[in-house]
Amino acid sequence: VTPTSPEISTSTETSIISTICSNSLIPSTVNNLNTKCVPPCNNILNNKQYENLSLCLLNIRSLACPDHTVFVHDLCETYKFSIVAICETWLSSKNSPSELINIMPKGYDMILQNRDSILPGGKGGGLAIFLRQPCKISTQKALNYSSFETLASSIVFGSFTLHVVVVYRLPDFSTYAKPFSNFLSEFSDLLMSLTSTKSDFLILGDLNIHLDQLLNPQ
Repeated sequence: VTPTSPEISTSTETSIISTICSNSLIPSTVNNLNTKCVPPCNNILNNKQYENLSLCLLNIRSLACPDHTVFVHDLCETYKFSIVAICETWLSSKNSPSELINIMPKGYDMILQNRDSILPGGKGGGLAIFLRQPCKISTQKALNYSSFETLASSIVFGSFTLHVVVVYRLPDFSTYAKPFSNFLSEFSDLLMSLTSTKSDFLILGDLNIHLDQLLNPQ
């Protein structure tokens, strides 16, 4: 897998960030920088505990690439996002602990889900969450779906807990891709499982659904 530029300023595809909190769904189109603060849902607008929560979603296409690592460090230092969710880390079990330490921005903790941890020999893909301290990881849950990758964690912000799920759906041309109908079915299952918890939760990700290509959005 050859590193390419992260989908920050050069991507022409439309990505989606979705916020789901207490059964509310708000889609938000990402701008040409592929980053956007997610607006709060109506039912938590008056909840002061969410006021200082800031989020960022990136499709980085190789987190270990030195230029991309520097970019992420600069982004975190400049904007001090509470949560940075990353798709296509392209990391694997072969990355050394020292490499992973160098990848982490100062003042952040990191959670990883590498493709080869769920698909032996799998290349590319991979998900990560950076958490700005003093945010803490309460629990990390494995969610296994065949049509998309997931990384789920319960994160503690002061006195409240938010369940965060990062999703990456593989494009149709990928060797590991499944039919779009599989994705719709499994993503529906994910939503049902999350809404049944009656807890606040957040979904961020790259679904590879191109809203600007009406004839072939997949």
